[in-house]
Amino acid sequence: MYFNHAFKKLFLGTGAYQKSAAGTTASELTGAGALGKFGLYNAQTYVNLNGATGTPFILASSSLTPTQDKIGAYHGGYSESNKSKVINPKYISKFNRIDVKAANASVIHIGQTDVTENAPYSCACPSFVCDQTYYLRIDVKGSPALRFLSHNAYQTLGYYTGCCDSTTPSAVDPAFVMLGWASQITGTAAANYTDSNPILSPFVLPVVATWDPVGAAWSYWTKDGANATINGVTYTAAGSFADYATPAGAAAADVCAGIVLGGAYVDTVFGDCSFEPTDHFEKEPVMIYASEVDETGDPCAFSGLCVKRGIGTANDPATAGTGPVLGKQGEGFGETVVRDMILSESYLQNYWNDDPRIREITLGGAPLDAINRSSSYVRYQILHNVPRFNNPSGTFDNDQYLLEVIVPAAVAGFEADMAAILAAAGNGVALEVL
Repeated sequence: MYFNHAFKKLFLGTGAYQKSAAGTTASELTGAGALGKFGLYNAQTYVNLNGATGTPFILASSSLTPTQDKIGAYHGGYSESNKSKVINPKYISKFNRIDVKAANASVIHIGQTDVTENAPYSCACPSFVCDQTYYLRIDVKGSPALRFLSHNAYQTLGYYTGCCDSTTPSAVDPAFVMLGWASQITGTAAANYTDSNPILSPFVLPVVATWDPVGAAWSYWTKDGANATINGVTYTAAGSFADYATPAGAAAADVCAGIVLGGAYVDTVFGDCSFEPTDHFEKEPVMIYASEVDETGDPCAFSGLCVKRGIGTANDPATAGTGPVLGKQGEGFGETVVRDMILSESYLQNYWNDDPRIREITLGGAPLDAINRSSSYVRYQILHNVPRFNNPSGTFDNDQYLLEVIVPAAVAGFEADMAAILAAAGNGVALEVL
């Protein structure tokens, strides 16, 4: 029977990569200050390779508790370093590095902002008239919304522009329409924000952008007048939604405005004391959609309001972080790493226990001490085979092993040593960055 999976084992590399002087053995991975250290060692002598090539070797790292042993030597002890099987360089088939991928929240721009007024968006300034109600439908899609409501979130916001002063409809300041829609998401200061929208407010952060034709400058307005940050871009607030007034000397028809809606969902995360590997953790960004609709919800009745969600290509100006983006999930989260580490440790008989007191006694909480769940980590992967030359079935076979080293950032010394080993083996394998 063909088993197409590799046996997987994790090594903690949050400390220093060990390229030690000749004669230094793997015992350098135990004792004080050894946590997170890792290195390559001769498979027969356990001496640090120190850049040597052409010999079978092992990958080894410190245990998660390199200075403590409460269980004795029956399974090697808690302080025993973590070692791979013998690696023959000729049998290495892959050497990968999986870098951290930054996440992006979904961001859309409605109307005209300092970004969408320019190419490639070229959005026109929105125009609204008095004695009309304008409706904006917002849809929030993704796993967070589905877990919250059991369906995607959606809401139609309506804003009435007020009575006309004459029988002829006149233009109104579009900023008031944008501010009216935004305040229906966040609630108002007069009500201490208790009237915030229960459907949209957990997922959407609105920032209103206004153009002053007299001062020739863009200003930003937020729920409470505090600065807002979306995807690392900070919008310096000129005031709260309620503070806005049409710029002195400016005609309402000459003012431009827009809304920036950013995905703002934050998942509930429990601390390490009550942590369980089965706890749900959310990393998927919500996707935001918006369109102007009529009183029946028909989005085809309007085409004048510009809505941009990002182009979704490598040439998207949003790569600078200031414009519309489609939303992208990150990679390398500590939440994933700590769960993988708990699983790998269980194969070493260092089991996770649900009872925090048992974890304290058996040092079972060591993965939580070694890995910061709020940080991100790079992974190195070595895929190699161990041939079965004496197979009881009489069929030549291979066992495949995937070794992963968890590091905070790329390690130049480790990469260089592995490159030399692979080059000497002549098997054509080189580092792949994923």
